[in-house]
Amino acid sequence: MEAILKFNLPEDKYELNTAINGERISLAIQELDQWLRNEIRNNSNISEDTDDAYDKCRSQIREAL
Repeated sequence: MEAILKFNLPEDKYELNTAINGERISLAIQELDQWLRNEIRNNSNISEDTDDAYDKCRSQIREAL
């Protein structure tokens, strides 16, 4: 199977960059989610408000993905 993506440059430059870097962007978002998870579980120095904010961020990340 083969797939060919075509873009009209320069007007589709953003779409081209998104297609090229999609995997890197996804991995970066997953790393951020993992960091937030670790902070919630392992950092006993954060406040309850911060913990709630981190949890809300994780929910938003998962919903967006």
